Amino acid sequence: MTATLRPMSLGEILDRTIQIYRSRFSLFAALASIPALAMLGLQLVNLLWWKLTPTAIGPRIFFGLTPQGLVYMIAVYQVAPLFHILAWPAFAYLTSRLYLGEQPTLSSALFWCVAR
Repeated sequence: MTATLRPMSLGEILDRTIQIYRSRFSLFAALASIPALAMLGLQLVNLLWWKLTPTAIGPRIFFGLTPQGLVYMIAVYQVAPLFHILAWPAFAYLTSRLYLGEQPTLSSALFWCVAR
């Protein structure tokens, strides 16, 4: 299907966007849960780590942070965007396929995550 290109107002753009997301909400929610679950796993590993070593090792170096806490914060703030960046091609693929009237699947969208 060839979509005709024409100027659209902001209201038309937002309306079409919401229609696309509502048409396959479960698919978009499943795709969005992948980075969220990865971050949940990272947080669970962090909780287990702090349960195994409850005492802080080393001096507090910056606003009460220990070296381990600082390394963890840097890792989280670097890894979280990475998970989201890896999911963006799948969101773009799903949106474009739905806009063109096709019915993509989660597995075809995840292919674009792997290809990235």
